[in-house]
Amino acid sequence: MSSCMSQAHEKILNEYWDRKSKQVVKEQIERDQRIKLQQDREELARIERAQKQQLYNGDLLDAYRQEQSMEFELVLETNPETNDIIIEVALLLVIHMKPHQIEGVKFLWNQVFESTSRIASSIDNRTQIDQGGSGAILAHCMGLGKTFTTIVLVHTLLRYSTLTHVRRILILCPINTSINWKHEFHDWLKDLEPTINVYLFNNDDIRTEKREDFLRFWYENGGVLLMGYEMYRQLTFTSDDKPDDQIRNILKQDKKIPSLIEQINIDKYRKYLRNPGPDLIICDEGHIIKNPRSAIACTLAKVRTRRRIVLTGTPMQNNLKEYFSMVNFCKPNFLGTEREFSYLFRKPIEAGQHRDSLPYQVKTMRSRVSDLNTLLKNIIHRRGFEVLRTYLPPKFEYAVKIKCRPTQRTLYETYINYHRMNSFNDNLKVAKLFSDYQYLMKIWTHPWLLQPYFTGYYNKKTKNGKQTPVEHIFDDDDDDSDDEDDRINEISSTQNILSLPHTNILNQNYQENLSNAIKQQWWFNMFDPSNSQFDFQLSGKIVILKAILDECESIGDKLLVFTRSLIALDYLEQCLAYWSEQSSSSKWQKDIDYFRIDGQVAIKHRAANIKLFNDANNTRSRLFLISTTAGGLGINLFSANRVIILDTSWNPAHDLQAMFRSYRLGQVKPVYIYRLIVKGTMEEKIYKRQITKQAMFHRVVDAKQLARHFTYDELAQLYEYDFDMHHDPIDKYDANLVQDKVLQYLINKHSDTIVSYCEHDSFLIHHDEENLMIEEQCQPTEQLRNIPGPPHQFFFGHLKTLWASKRYSIQLQEWTRKYGSIYGLYEGTRPLYVVSDVDFLHEVFIKQFSSFHSRRVLFLARMGAGTPETLFGASGTTWRRQRHIVNRTFSLGKMKLMLPVVNQCIEILMNKLSILNENNEEFNINDMYKRMTMDIIWRAGFGIESDMQNNIDNIYLKKSAKVVDINYDKLFIVQLSNLMPFLKPFLIIFFLCQLKIIRILGKIIPFMNYFMEELAPFWIINRAQEIVDYRKVHASEKKHVDLLQLMIDAQIPDEKDKLENMEEDTEQKILHPDEITGNILIFMIAGYETTSTTLAYCTYILAKKPDIQEKLIAEIDTHLGQKDYEDNYDLVTNMSYIDIFIREVLRVFPIIIQATSRECNKTTTICGHQIEEGSVIQADILSIHFSPDLWGPEDPNEFIPERHLTKRHPISWMAFGNGPRNCVGMRFAIMELKICLTHLLSQYNILPGDKLDEHFHLTELSVINPEAIFIKLKKRTTYM
Repeated sequence: MSSCMSQAHEKILNEYWDRKSKQVVKEQIERDQRIKLQQDREELARIERAQKQQLYNGDLLDAYRQEQSMEFELVLETNPETNDIIIEVALLLVIHMKPHQIEGVKFLWNQVFESTSRIASSIDNRTQIDQGGSGAILAHCMGLGKTFTTIVLVHTLLRYSTLTHVRRILILCPINTSINWKHEFHDWLKDLEPTINVYLFNNDDIRTEKREDFLRFWYENGGVLLMGYEMYRQLTFTSDDKPDDQIRNILKQDKKIPSLIEQINIDKYRKYLRNPGPDLIICDEGHIIKNPRSAIACTLAKVRTRRRIVLTGTPMQNNLKEYFSMVNFCKPNFLGTEREFSYLFRKPIEAGQHRDSLPYQVKTMRSRVSDLNTLLKNIIHRRGFEVLRTYLPPKFEYAVKIKCRPTQRTLYETYINYHRMNSFNDNLKVAKLFSDYQYLMKIWTHPWLLQPYFTGYYNKKTKNGKQTPVEHIFDDDDDDSDDEDDRINEISSTQNILSLPHTNILNQNYQENLSNAIKQQWWFNMFDPSNSQFDFQLSGKIVILKAILDECESIGDKLLVFTRSLIALDYLEQCLAYWSEQSSSSKWQKDIDYFRIDGQVAIKHRAANIKLFNDANNTRSRLFLISTTAGGLGINLFSANRVIILDTSWNPAHDLQAMFRSYRLGQVKPVYIYRLIVKGTMEEKIYKRQITKQAMFHRVVDAKQLARHFTYDELAQLYEYDFDMHHDPIDKYDANLVQDKVLQYLINKHSDTIVSYCEHDSFLIHHDEENLMIEEQCQPTEQLRNIPGPPHQFFFGHLKTLWASKRYSIQLQEWTRKYGSIYGLYEGTRPLYVVSDVDFLHEVFIKQFSSFHSRRVLFLARMGAGTPETLFGASGTTWRRQRHIVNRTFSLGKMKLMLPVVNQCIEILMNKLSILNENNEEFNINDMYKRMTMDIIWRAGFGIESDMQNNIDNIYLKKSAKVVDINYDKLFIVQLSNLMPFLKPFLIIFFLCQLKIIRILGKIIPFMNYFMEELAPFWIINRAQEIVDYRKVHASEKKHVDLLQLMIDAQIPDEKDKLENMEEDTEQKILHPDEITGNILIFMIAGYETTSTTLAYCTYILAKKPDIQEKLIAEIDTHLGQKDYEDNYDLVTNMSYIDIFIREVLRVFPIIIQATSRECNKTTTICGHQIEEGSVIQADILSIHFSPDLWGPEDPNEFIPERHLTKRHPISWMAFGNGPRNCVGMRFAIMELKICLTHLLSQYNILPGDKLDEHFHLTELSVINPEAIFIKLKKRTTYM
C-alpha cells in the first residue's frame, strides 16, 4: 500500500517537474526570443540611424571638409646671437594648437613677459620680487579655445620657471566654470612634465578654518590656483580698497567694518592673493570687472604683479565701460582716467549710436571706434567668428517662423490692447517694455505657463507676508536675477490690465486661496489651465520642438534647448515625463536620457553631467535643457550638433553664447541652430532689428542702452502686431531650398504650423567700425594722430634744413626740446618720426620688431630682385639668413681664435707709441687708432697681412679711408631719390646701366678700366673677389679663421635661380657670391671708424679726468696681478669698471645716429599713433642719452660710470642699436676696446696735450668723430 502510494507520489512529482521544466524552458525560449527581437530592433534602429546620419549630416560634412594643418614647433624666444632655443612650447601641446592659438600664445608672451632677459632685469636683487611686466587681453570669440591657449602658456611658464620666475598663477573665473578649468588642465597636461598642481578653492571643499592652510600650501609650493571672483572679493576686500571719494560714501552708508580678528585673517589672505601674491594673474570672463569702482575691481587693482591677463569673448562695442575696466586692469592708466576715456571715446561713440543721431555724430562715432581699435591693437588680441569657419564643420542657422495659435492670439491681443489704452497715457518707459516682453514671452511659448508664472509669484509674496495685489506685478523668472533685464523688471511692474476684484484670502486655506487668486487673473476665462498643460495645439513652438526632438532621436544627433525662463524649463521636463509615459520606446529619465542646467544645479553635478553627455560612447544621453543665463558661458557641449533657442533675447550676444556651447572647437558634425519665433509678435520685431542693416548701429546690447537705441515712436511700434500671413521679403517658403533635411521634413509635415523660415548667420552682425569707409579710417583725428613738428618746405620737406645743419643729431635734439618726445619730419614726401620716448622705441626695436625689421638705407643698398643685398641693407628672410651666418663669426669660440691677430695689431701700436713717447711731445692718437683698427679688420676679417701702423701709405688704408669719407647722404642721386621716391626705379635702372656701360667701354678703352679700378669701393670689392677666388682654388690648404672664410664656406654656385627658388628653411646656411663681396665692404666701413672713434673718446675722457683714469688703472693692475687668466679675453671679461666706463663713454659720445633708424614694413599702431608702411622711425639718441628721467638722479651731463650699476630702461642706452637687429659685431668691438685700453693703461698714464681741446671738434657723417685727439703719454714707473 505504502509502496503504491510512494510510486503514485513519485509519479505526480515527476509529472509536476516535467511540466515545470517544460514551462521554464518555454519561458526561457520566449525570453531569448524577446531579447533577440529587441536586439534585432536595436540593431535595425542603429543601422537606420547610421544611414540617416550619413544622409542628413555626412554628405554636408564631406562637401565642407577642409584640410587642417599641424604645427610641430612653437618657439617663444631664441638667443639672438646663437639662435639657440630658450623658451618653447611642449610638442604634445603644439600639435593640437590652431594657428590663432599659436598667435595668441606668442602675443601673450610678448606683451606680458617679452623676454627672459627683460624678466631677469625686472627682478629686485634684494627681495627677488618681480617688479616688471605688463598686461594683455585675449579677446577670442566664444568657441575658439581660450582656455586651451591659456593652459599652453601656463604650462610653458611653469616648465621654464627658473627663467620666467613664475611659480604661482592665480586664475579667477565664474564659479560655474572652475570645474571645467580643472578638468581641462588635467586632460591636456596629464602626460606632460613637469607635473603642475592645480588647486580649486571653493566653499564646498575648503572649510573656513582650512582656508589659510590651503592658500599657504599653494603659495609656498607653487602651481595654479582656481578661484571664483566672489570668493576672491570676500577674502581680500575691505572698504579701504575703495578710492577716497567712495570711502566717504561707504561711511555714509554705515557699512560693516571688519573686526580685529577678521582684519587679521584678511591681511593673511592678502599676503597670499595680493602682495606678494601670485606671479601671474588671469581673469577669465574678464568683463565681470565691468565697473572700475566695484569691490572686485578695486581689490584686483591692488594686486602686486603687473603681469595680468584678461580673457573675454565679448566684442568691444557691446560695452565700452567694460572694456575700459579690463584695459585699465591690464595696463593701469593706459587709456587715461575714466573721465578722460569717457570724453574722448565713450560719449562720442554712444552719441553716434542713437537712432536719431546726426550725420556728423555717426561719422565721429565711426572714426572713434576705429581709433580705439587701433589704439588697443597691441593690448588686445582679437580673433572673431570667421576663424571658426576654418576649423569646424558647416553651421546652419534658421529662424523658424511659427503660426500664432488662436488662443495665443486672443491672449496677446487682449494684453496689447489694454496696454494701448493705459500705458501710453503715462509715457512709455523702457523698464515697462522689458516687463511686458517677459510676460508676453510666456504667451507665445505656451499659454499654460501663465499659471505657474503667477503661482510662483503668489507663493513668493505670501511667504514674505506681503499682500500686494498679485495681478499688479509680472516679474521675470528668478533664474535670470543676475541679468540686467530682470533687475529692471524688479523695479517696474506691469499694470493689472483687467482690474478684477480682489478676494479676502487671509482666512482661507492655501489651496483655496491660490485657486481663487488664479480665477481672478485676466486670462483665466480664455483657456482652461487645469486641462491645457499638455494641450500642444495651444503652442506651435512646443509642437516643433517635439518634432525636432523626435528627428534627432532617429538620426542619433544630440540636442540642446536654451530658454531664459526657469518656468519654461520646468514645463519642458514635465513634457518629457508626459511623452515618456505615452511612448513604449522613447523614454526620458533625468540624468540618464536628459540633463538640466540652471542656477540651482551644483557645480560638481553639472560637471559630471556634461562629461557624461559628451561621452562619445553614451548614445542614450541625447538632450540638455539649459537656462541661457546659467549655462551660456563656460561649458562645452560639442557632442550636440543641434540647438533650439526657444525665446529670442534682447541682446543677440546671449543667443550667440548659447550657440557657441555646441559650435566650438571639438565639434565634428554640421551644426544646426533653430530660433523658434512666433510670427507677428514683438519677438519677431526684435529679431528683425538684430538682422537688418540698421542693427549695425541700433542693436540692443544691454538694458541701459535700450533707451538710446529706440525712439519713443519705435518703442510704440514694438507693441504693434500683425498675425496675417502676408509675404515678408526676408522670409522663405520653399522647403526644397533648405539644406537641413530635418527642417525640410518639418516644413513639409507641419505646414499648418511653420509659416516660413529665413536663413540667418550670427557672424554677419558686424561691429560698428566695419561700416567705416576706408577713406574715413585713413583720416587722422587731431587727438591721436596730429603729430607736432617744425614747419616744412614744399617739395623738400625738412631735407634742406637737415642738409644745411652741421650736425644731424644736434638738429634733432633741438627740435625735440621744442616739439616733444615724438614729432614728425618729412624727407621729401616720406614721413619720418623722430622719437625719444623709450616706450615707443621699445615697441619699434623689440616688441613689434616684425613690423620694423628693416633699416632705412640708401636706395643703392636695396635695389630689388636680381641685385645682391648686404647684411646692413637686407630685410626679411634675406636679413635673417645672412645674420644667422655672420652670428657664428662673433661667437665666443671664433672671437678667441682671432685674439692673436688682435693682440699682434695692438702690440704694433704699443711699439709705435713707445717710439713717440721718447720725444716727450704731444701727438694725435686718433690717426693711430684708425690705422690699428683697419689693420685688425683686414687681418682678422679677411686674412690680409699689412703694417698700416708703420706704413701710412698702405694702399688698403688709403682706399678704406676714401670709402668711409664719402658723405653718401649728399650724393646727388641719393638726394634725388629722397626728394622724389617715385623716381627710384628709374634711378636704379640708370645706375645699373651706367655700370654696365662702363664695363663694356672698359673692354674697348683700357683707360675706363683704370678709372673703375681706382674708385675706392670697386677697388676693395675687386681685391676681396681676388681673395675669394684664390681661396676657392686652394680650398684643400689650411683654412683661415676669419669672417671671409666663414662666408665662403656658406657659398653656393653662381646660379642665382637656385637661391631664389629654395625654400626658406633650406636657405639658412647659404650666401650668394655677390653677397660675400658686398658684405666685405660693409664690414670694413662698419668696423673702421666706429671702434677707432670710441677709443679716441675713451682717451679724451681719460686725459681730462685723471680720477677716472686712476680707477681704471687700479682695476687693470689688480686683474693683471692675478696671473690666472687663460687669455686676454678672460682677463677683460672679468673687469667690471672698464665695462661701465666704456658704456658711459658711448652714452656721452654716441657714435652712430642714422644707422639706428627703422623702416615700417607694415602699418601698425604704437602708443596711439598709427605708423604707415614706409614711414621711418629715427631715434633721437642724444635726447635719450642725456635725459634726466632716464639717467638721473645724477646730472646726465656729468661723466659718471657708476650710474650704469643701476638698472635702466632697456632703450635708455643705444650705442649699438637695440633689439634683434643691434650691431652684429658688438661683442668683438667691445673686446677690442677693452684689450687695447688694458695694454695702454698698463704701461702709460694719459695726459692731455696742449691742443687737445683746440682740435676736439666733432663732425658728423656716417659717424660722429673728433677731428683729432692730442695727448701725451707718461711711462708708468711700476706696471704689471
